Amino acid sequence: MHARLRPYLVLGAVLTLAAFAGPSARAATAEPPSLSSLCLNPPALTPVVPGDTPINDQRSINCFAWQEFIALNWLASGGPPSSFGRPGDLAPVAWEDFTDVSNLRIHLRSPRTAGSPALLDFGTELSPPETCPADDDATMTLRQTSKFSIEFDDDNSTGQAFPQNQPAWLADRDGNPVLYQILISRQEHEFLASHGLMAQDNQYPRLAFGTHVDMPRGSLGGDLGSIEIKAAWLVLPRGAGDEARWRQRYKLARARVYDEGDRDCEVRTVALVGLHVLHKTTSNPQWVWATFEHVDNAPDSSAATTDAAATAGDRYRFYSQRCVQRPVPESCQKLAVGDCKPLSPPVDETSCMPNTSPAYCLDLFNDECPPYPIQVTRLTPIADSGDNLVRQLDGAVQQLIRRQARPDSVWQYYQLVGTVWSGSPVEQNPPGSVPPLQPLSVAGMRPSVVALPVANTTLETYVQTATCLSCHLGAEIAVTDESGDQPYASDYSFVPQSLQEGGTTDEESAAMKAARSMEEER
Repeated sequence: MHARLRPYLVLGAVLTLAAFAGPSARAATAEPPSLSSLCLNPPALTPVVPGDTPINDQRSINCFAWQEFIALNWLASGGPPSSFGRPGDLAPVAWEDFTDVSNLRIHLRSPRTAGSPALLDFGTELSPPETCPADDDATMTLRQTSKFSIEFDDDNSTGQAFPQNQPAWLADRDGNPVLYQILISRQEHEFLASHGLMAQDNQYPRLAFGTHVDMPRGSLGGDLGSIEIKAAWLVLPRGAGDEARWRQRYKLARARVYDEGDRDCEVRTVALVGLHVLHKTTSNPQWVWATFEHVDNAPDSSAATTDAAATAGDRYRFYSQRCVQRPVPESCQKLAVGDCKPLSPPVDETSCMPNTSPAYCLDLFNDECPPYPIQVTRLTPIADSGDNLVRQLDGAVQQLIRRQARPDSVWQYYQLVGTVWSGSPVEQNPPGSVPPLQPLSVAGMRPSVVALPVANTTLETYVQTATCLSCHLGAEIAVTDESGDQPYASDYSFVPQSLQEGGTTDEESAAMKAARSMEEER
């Protein structure tokens, strides 16, 4: 059984979910523009997640993204605007109640007992690992196992998608690691379940016989549609969750940090530092791609050496002028963790060069080779010109939060980095068609791949010149030893490919053989 990734460059360039601008220092000295001057559909403080945008242009997509962010980060239990971003609140927000993809994989591969469900219900949290300490506030389990990638396979929470098979973890200026989580909305979960796509072995025969991976689409005033969330959580030092610097500026949660190999587990406070929101809608069947970051993450690369706060070393979480290179022990140079292999030739010293991938693989509970500070800068500043006035919109929404929610809301310290959307949507699954093969189309996607790459410094640290779509256009169903090599597309989503093998019935096994025979005849 194996899964594949086929990255594609688009027109010789790539979209990048890019750029971070610092906290709104401008807002302290200048009044931001009014939301009504920036949006025909201005964001409001409401827990209702919009199913689609009423207008499909750059400004409206940016405003739609902010509305999604507000609603998805409303407390899952509800509450008035005054509860939005209450400092120190560990309660889950709406998207944290989505289905964690790692839970789907683990449940599917677990031994069945009499009466146990074959598929996990939407939003169901698995029982905590036995070795994890009891903690009533812990709402998630972030796992480290054998795979490096948060996108494509298995249950590892430590690595980014690139560089492949090499160290790709991230740690802040104090050596605190970042862990990752992927979640899907109810409609996406139920689509995968109802179409028999939860198990990898089932996917090929179903598509070979005509099933399309066509995720549900959100509609204006109607269904929510398919949403995928990719969250970057910074693991705080033990006992730091009560410190004002975290409580007053970050969305916090309690998480079980678990190593399935050694069964080591700690419960730690984690702080949200990055968030992708992917939403398939009727107006954007190629999905709307929005990315957010904490305002304290990293400076623009052009300002890293001159920015006063960066020079002072007390503002940015992933950048410090006081970075010091460190020798890498030989044992760390040889460390392999799952698919992460030692560098060749080995690196004997850590780097202070921004956006340089780590010198060795990360095993979270290996004290001899701990995470060390990674210098991060943003290669492309946040857009603020023409019809893509993201910085101005950020300032206006942050002001809305302060004035209409609470002046100390932690959500005022997050910002939209950018959006990618389709000005000329392409229908990939027209009626009567056969399931498409990857790569899928990115025609008409905006902003231009040449004019403005868009990247998140905590989710695409080492590949800020490539975007989500640079890889997601090549997303395909799982390829098994029995299925052949037909690259059926999976609707820009790596979730189907990442689900666990197993669960194939005798009938489905026969169907798979018949499907392979049909493909060979073609």
